[in-house]
Amino acid sequence: MTSKWRPLLALGLVTALTITARAEEKTICSQQRLMDSERLGEVLREQGYVPGEDFKALVVEIETREGCGLLYRYYDYEGTSGEGRSWWPASTVKLLAAVAALERLHSWGFGPAARVTFEYREIEGGPATLTVEQIVRGAITPSDNVAYDRLVEIAGYEWLNDIFLSDDKGLGGSVLQRGYGGRHRYADSGRGSLRHSPRITLVEGNKTKVLPERSSTKNYDCPGQGNCVPLRDLAECLRRVMLHDELPAKERFELGGEELTLLRSALSGRRKRGLGVVKGLNSAFGEDRLRFHHKAGFALKWFSDNVFVEDTASGRKWLVALANRPGRDSLDEAARQLGVILRDDMLRQKRP
Repeated sequence: MTSKWRPLLALGLVTALTITARAEEKTICSQQRLMDSERLGEVLREQGYVPGEDFKALVVEIETREGCGLLYRYYDYEGTSGEGRSWWPASTVKLLAAVAALERLHSWGFGPAARVTFEYREIEGGPATLTVEQIVRGAITPSDNVAYDRLVEIAGYEWLNDIFLSDDKGLGGSVLQRGYGGRHRYADSGRGSLRHSPRITLVEGNKTKVLPERSSTKNYDCPGQGNCVPLRDLAECLRRVMLHDELPAKERFELGGEELTLLRSALSGRRKRGLGVVKGLNSAFGEDRLRFHHKAGFALKWFSDNVFVEDTASGRKWLVALANRPGRDSLDEAARQLGVILRDDMLRQKRP
């Protein structure tokens, strides 16, 4: 080979390697939502934890890669993260209602400082006036049931289910029909109903808006006039709240900075119970290393939690959504095992 060809061959090799690297990078960047429904179960069993038949789980590893943005690896426990009708989500759904109400208010030009007067009839307890912030914090941190119902009353039952809980929002598997405060009930079953909103007056500064009384007879696809929400929808809602600033515009909720700050503050607020999952995860990392934003729920013997986890030492982030029964302690051991798994990066380790 003459020397004059060597530079051309070298250039060709560099070009080929560059094209290959770019193709690989494009493939990696395009695979932002890889789902593995086997690995999580395998690793849990390798750790000696064998989940019962009611156990449901989703773990999402979040990575920021230069040139790609956010990348995600989804580890689903045997397909259970897509089940919305085989378990009871209890108070975890209050985050969905809070985001929906804040989105609707934002579209009308009202923020967390707005005062909301619910013009309940005397038989319902009479009128009540609170700020938006009071209602959101009440629903999420102490998990007040009346506050949750009020969030749905602001959003509106049909708007919530037809517009907000949609594929466009990443929440198309969810339905909310069951009220928790007991102000209104379905006539046939006596269960709490979200179908009715009283006349509502919104005031902020010199702005005022009146929402007329609204009622609906519409039914949605969820048995027993219930709330059907899969873990993947819970995790998706939390993802969009916590990573808003890093997401493409099409994946963002229509919220401003004040609304996002309020939601994140409420999700990280101190609470007296519902801490089994965060304590279990934390046990593997050591005190004060992990930062949590979460919304737990317990009812009908089902305990669940929807958690955004940040490791302040390494910068790693995860979403962890879990459900199990019976009892408030039914996720304690799973959370302890998951803490070890996340700490030691076991999910991505090569299988033998």
